[in-house]
Amino acid sequence: MHIQIKLHAALRAYNQLPRGKLAKQLLREADEETVHNYQQMRKNTVAMVQTLLQVEDALLRRSKQTANIVGAKANTSHGESDSEDEEIASSEGEKEDGKEDMEDALEEDDDESIPDYREEATAGGDEEEEEHDKESKQRGRHSLRRIEIELVKRHKRFDGFRNSTLKKWDERTRLVGLGAAKSAKHNFSAFESVVLRQIEQIMADKHRLIRRTQTKRSDTERIGGNPETTFDVELFDDDDFYQQLLKDLIERKSAEVVDPIEMSKQWLEMQKLRQKRSKNKKIDTKASKGRKIRYVVIPKLVNYFPSTPEKVKWTHETRNQLFKSLFAP
Repeated sequence: MHIQIKLHAALRAYNQLPRGKLAKQLLREADEETVHNYQQMRKNTVAMVQTLLQVEDALLRRSKQTANIVGAKANTSHGESDSEDEEIASSEGEKEDGKEDMEDALEEDDDESIPDYREEATAGGDEEEEEHDKESKQRGRHSLRRIEIELVKRHKRFDGFRNSTLKKWDERTRLVGLGAAKSAKHNFSAFESVVLRQIEQIMADKHRLIRRTQTKRSDTERIGGNPETTFDVELFDDDDFYQQLLKDLIERKSAEVVDPIEMSKQWLEMQKLRQKRSKNKKIDTKASKGRKIRYVVIPKLVNYFPSTPEKVKWTHETRNQLFKSLFAP
């Protein structure tokens, strides 16, 4: 929970970064310090992912129930290393044949050799530098591809333990809440189902879930983006889940604190959180589906001089002769 809260600040900053051609243009026009910070940020991001994976392994080893997951990883790492290298090496042909949709997203530069887009605008370049750029870009694809493969493998190894734990505690809570359900006036037990089945039903519509994470809920604006749009494909916004985590954390801390000063501080934090969540946006419901004409108010003209009739005494023929004498070949 603490890691999720810490990472949310970085996530909000990442959502503000520009995309596509605008990002390359801004980086091309940036100074040396900004380019250096950009390169360091990418290196730190990959290093942070590796650190989090090491922390995950350490936490799994501490429990007897999850230690076998790390052991299974160690036993299969030697046998799968060759196949993993083959899969990574074949990514070049997959991209050319169009077999891998993720290659477009993974086509990033290496963390150790991030290109300077300002140099791309300049003409020329030795053949050795071009080959080095191609090799570094390919290493970047391999590095990101390895991270993706490792995360998928970890998720699959953890599926069995997660499902068994959810099933066990779901059965226990059912037995505990059975008496309360019988004594209740309204019994909704007919709508209940196994928790794993509920998760499968929710995960079945993955397109809807992904679209929900791409809907803007916070007040952050992306550089170069349209501030009026509430949907962005390259956005990840889980602000509602983050607010729920903050609420649980504050309630947990308030249950353990006895000091009245600390309790008053936490109460103020809860009030701020509630005000932020209850803050409704002003939405005109009558303006949808073309029921309201959208227009932009034009500012008033300043120092506007109306047209006046001509006061020239020359005739049209005289004026035509003048212009012919000036511009005639």
